Amino acid sequence: MGLLRRSVFSGLGMAALSPVVAKASVTVPMLVGEVGAPNLKRLCARIADAQDQVIGMKLTVENISLPRLKAEIEEGDVYLFAEDVEVVGTDVAIWLHGSIVFDGFFIPKFGGMHQGTLSYGLAPVDEALVRLNSEVRLVEERFSL
Repeated sequence: MGLLRRSVFSGLGMAALSPVVAKASVTVPMLVGEVGAPNLKRLCARIADAQDQVIGMKLTVENISLPRLKAEIEEGDVYLFAEDVEVVGTDVAIWLHGSIVFDGFFIPKFGGMHQGTLSYGLAPVDEALVRLNSEVRLVEERFSL
């Protein structure tokens, strides 16, 4: 009995001392930078491509009001529109120094098609669940004017 117990404990000791390297099994895109009229369509398309997946955003978006391009925030409601895709959300961004600022993680949810426009809503995700998860690897995607 003593020999069996020693072999079990010695095996546990070696396992405890061996380094464990966790590999990231989930890749989360992190959109970073500045968005204006030239690249708003790219942002809306990128958000649509991430439907039902976690996406990070650390972006400053110019206030835009053109016929086929819009980026607005009013009382916490964000509205982004580029040709045939709209992105909406409540309390997902703030108004700071004349721009819309996103800083967090979201899941874009499909809201249907309305008069030929694909609609997506941003559902906030707890940042700690993403950043503290060892299986998540953030991959930066730059937006610049």
